Amino acid sequence: MKNLFIILFLSSFIIYGQGKNIALISNIESGNNDNLQKLSVLIDSLNSRNEIDYLIITGDLSYTSDNSDYKLLNELLNTLEFPYAILAGGNDNKNYPYDWTDYFDKIEGDNLLIETDQFLIAGINGYLPYSEYQHFSIENLTWLGSTLKDNGKNRAIISILPFPLSGSFSNKESYLSILKNNGAKVIIQPTQGKSSSEIIGGIRAISLQDGFIDSKGNIFYHKMSLDNNFASFSKITIEGNEEDIENFDLSIDI
Repeated sequence: MKNLFIILFLSSFIIYGQGKNIALISNIESGNNDNLQKLSVLIDSLNSRNEIDYLIITGDLSYTSDNSDYKLLNELLNTLEFPYAILAGGNDNKNYPYDWTDYFDKIEGDNLLIETDQFLIAGINGYLPYSEYQHFSIENLTWLGSTLKDNGKNRAIISILPFPLSGSFSNKESYLSILKNNGAKVIIQPTQGKSSSEIIGGIRAISLQDGFIDSKGNIFYHKMSLDNNFASFSKITIEGNEEDIENFDLSIDI
């Protein structure tokens, strides 16, 4: 039976108030012990600084999609002192549907929805709960369309993806059409290169550096600051008890 309703799982949260700061990380690959240790350092830092309202995590959550990876990740994320939402990636479907108890029962996250007074952030993935890669399912597209229509009025709409919107994705044009028809302003996606901005299908796409550990082993996250229909982005690298902040020329009046 479970295979019939897992597409309904949703990470959803409402953040009241005006200006909000959202941290974004990706590609945790929780089967790697070093990655989990560094994720623990990141969480401790975010908790201690008390300036982040929400954490968004996009895949790959695990490299092997083994149950034990999701269990460890879930336990670690539960130490956060503020809400989080997740979107899985390509590696997270390797064992589908046989080894997903901890993912779906404890982490969930086939879609995500974050609402503030002025913004709506909606995310879907192009992999799950299907074994086919690079595929936007009709179910997820239907959810996205109805969510933006019902909840996006008088809000600036941001769509977030756990993968770069490049290459050949089935139903990609339908995805872009839903965004345009509902007035979406921004797509946020990961990239293995430098952070950048471009136009895809008439919509501004912000590409943020993938992962949360750089080539030198430093821990980092991206911060998206939302206020008065204005979104700005920065990369924050943690160096001991200090933070090195790199502001990008990616600010968008939306």
